[in-house]
Amino acid sequence: MVKLLPYLQLASRADNLPLSPPTAPLIVQHYLLVYGIMSSALNLTAGGDGKYHPNLTFAAMAYDAQGNALGGSKTSLDAAIPADQLSRTQHQGYQALQNLYVPLDATSLRLAVRDGLSSRMGSLVIPLPLAWTPAPPSGTTKH
Repeated sequence: MVKLLPYLQLASRADNLPLSPPTAPLIVQHYLLVYGIMSSALNLTAGGDGKYHPNLTFAAMAYDAQGNALGGSKTSLDAAIPADQLSRTQHQGYQALQNLYVPLDATSLRLAVRDGLSSRMGSLVIPLPLAWTPAPPSGTTKH
């Protein structure tokens, strides 16, 4: 429960409601979000350290069937891309990871990405629950 309080606080602030912590333990689903930023949408600034710094913020919020915010997470990227990796990053884009714990009664998840250098922003809504696909046994491939 203690780990969920920051998510609940974000949700209550988003809905402008007072925080009422649950009295019973919540059952949650863990999601590992993988964000892919296309190279054409990636802005980098050169730092005095010879590295390049993206200014990206990732946010995720879970909602119930009535549209009430259940919890979420916001992550600001503090990364440094060495000069010798700049060409590869500009060609392949950039990936970032975010962990999120969502109550099982969530029916949708809104993801948003904001580039602080260009002020560009994008979001999408994913219906929940996601279908689970087991990983193939090791040593096998899908055709």
